[in-house]
Amino acid sequence: MVLFASEDVEGAMHVDFDFDAEKRKLLLLHEFGGKIDQRTEHMNDNGLWEPAIGKVTTSVGLVKEKNNRYRNDAILFKFENEELEVRTNVEGLLVEPFENID
Repeated sequence: MVLFASEDVEGAMHVDFDFDAEKRKLLLLHEFGGKIDQRTEHMNDNGLWEPAIGKVTTSVGLVKEKNNRYRNDAILFKFENEELEVRTNVEGLLVEPFENID
């Protein structure tokens, strides 16, 4: 599974289960004459993911706000004893521990 920030809609995120990073990189290089490149980060080295590595993912869902609405810029990953929120920011995507604010 690959998560990436939308190029078309500010604050939106995409989930792709069949993403070919090398193919996309070559398409971007060709389309923009080598002026735009793609940055890929493996999150296994991110300290926030470390407690979740090797754990069973119990659910993937949306982040609910106080007013019973759901955020459109975040995905909530629940693991056995860990909850992580992935959301968009100015540089792409940000991973943070989930804090339920009820």
